[in-house]
Amino acid sequence: TGHCGVGSIIGLDNAWVAKQLGLDMVLICSAGLGSTFDELMLNQLKCEQHDVKIRGVIMNRVRPSLMDKTREYLEKALARWNVPLIGCVPYYTYFP
Repeated sequence: TGHCGVGSIIGLDNAWVAKQLGLDMVLICSAGLGSTFDELMLNQLKCEQHDVKIRGVIMNRVRPSLMDKTREYLEKALARWNVPLIGCVPYYTYFP
């Protein structure tokens, strides 16, 4: 349900909930490179704070023309944490 800090206004967050339930996390992020990794870094720090393992990352809404490049760069970036890129969901616009 959003980034790991969701619920912090009331002293809770997704990483804390995962810890209480004894669960690992899969992070889902929006497509991109710089800002996407910045967002993942904040989520990774929150998970680390609560000792929650990140099992992988799924990138959402990746433009099909950038799929290979995006996958390549994000896999290299995630390797720092030994976290796999599980997959990329392509962005498609559907018209009724």
